[in-house]
Amino acid sequence: MKEKFIVAILSNFGTYFFSLFTYYFVFIKLTPTLMGIYTYTNSIITFGFIFSDLGLRILHYKFSSNENYNQLFSTFIFLKFFLIIVSVIITLTTITFFQLWGSNYAFYLIIYLFSMISLNLITILITNLKTLKRILICEISLFIYTFGRNFSILYLVFNISRFEDPLIYIYISDLIFEICFIIFLVYISKKDIFALKKPNFTIIGYYLKENKYITLRAILFIMVTSFGNLLIDSSFGHETLGLISLVSQIILLLNIISGSLIPIYISYFSGYFKKAEINKIIKISHTVEKYSSILFLSMILVIFLNGELIFSIFLPAYYKSFQSLIIMIFIPFFLGICRPYENQFIPGKKQSIFALTGIFMYSMQLILLIILVPGQLGMVGYGLAMTIPVGLYALLIFYYSKKMFNIKSLKQKYLHVIFAFVAYIIAFLIKNNFLYNFIVNELLLLLFSTLLLLSFFLGELFIFKQLKKDDISFIFELLKLKEYKDTLWKEFSGKDK
Repeated sequence: MKEKFIVAILSNFGTYFFSLFTYYFVFIKLTPTLMGIYTYTNSIITFGFIFSDLGLRILHYKFSSNENYNQLFSTFIFLKFFLIIVSVIITLTTITFFQLWGSNYAFYLIIYLFSMISLNLITILITNLKTLKRILICEISLFIYTFGRNFSILYLVFNISRFEDPLIYIYISDLIFEICFIIFLVYISKKDIFALKKPNFTIIGYYLKENKYITLRAILFIMVTSFGNLLIDSSFGHETLGLISLVSQIILLLNIISGSLIPIYISYFSGYFKKAEINKIIKISHTVEKYSSILFLSMILVIFLNGELIFSIFLPAYYKSFQSLIIMIFIPFFLGICRPYENQFIPGKKQSIFALTGIFMYSMQLILLIILVPGQLGMVGYGLAMTIPVGLYALLIFYYSKKMFNIKSLKQKYLHVIFAFVAYIIAFLIKNNFLYNFIVNELLLLLFSTLLLLSFFLGELFIFKQLKKDDISFIFELLKLKEYKDTLWKEFSGKDK
């Protein structure tokens, strides 16, 4: 199993850094106003697809250990196709209601509508692969798809003078890659597709019965994302939305890192709960929490120490975005450390807890967005509205995991926070009292101060045995290529079932 985890992590790290590299040039070449228009258009279509998931993916992972999987997958596909049709109708109605057909955004809206349909089809096929634990083939294909898409966008930014409207290129390019990816996924999933059966309406009823609170949670999630963007746009205009979109993109990419592991361990959790192997669930949860804590605290430290320097050097046009990022950078940390516990509830048959805690978080975000964004706080208000509920949500998840399953979260994460604070203070004093006097070049200052900061933090973790030689041995163990080759061959041949 460990090779599945590490491939998911490395694949998503590779995707994250390449996507970050790509979007860096996108934001450099395109003005905040143009990026605001792009985000505004996407938000309109995303809002129309508010009912496109309804938490079905999460429930499908829960049922992954069921012996009658083909029947379940057939029913899952039927429900997803029905929801896609409903979403298209809602989207077309929304565009008509707001009289956007004759606007400058009409063509963007049409192309992105087709993209949303494609992305939902991709979700169906990816969900099937991850449910069947074909993680390596899934992650590798996702990486190749993302690489191709990002490479296409890089072609745009380095040849932007050739394009009268760069947004049209981005939309059409994305759609082409999505269609190609669907064809590839259909090919590698052909055995599962040919094994499809007639949808079971009893299962549909069970899905809907089990899903009532999770449905509301899923709806609120899309509403928060879309509504927040539209509220910023209506209150402050496209330029401010463009500034916010940069921060949102960074946070999204960071969340993908921890989110990529969910389908892996939730599938294993289903089996472990059935066999009452709670110790295995604890081991996975603690491992994910430990490394997530260290990883995301490291990123928080870098942003706090050198965030302004990073923006002034690399993204001067988006410098104002820093005031939101310094708040929202805590979101990946909160989500990263609580996700292994959050995803115990559904396989542990406590999906109402999963749903209600999520409903609390998204409802609180909506309320805070309405209160804080239209006023003078602006982007700071947006950052606070999005971040505070996530922190409270993480605390609720830890509480209910202990109450329902007697699974306690790692106390060591609080030590990690203390060590991070100490490392920051030391690095801050050295940077401001010594490095500023000796290093004139801003890029070198950024490099040396970041390395110094992370050295202090990791050094503390080793000194106080939060990181040990076993962790290094574990990493080297994960680098043995033979296990990946064997697992990949089993997934391609279908022998891993």
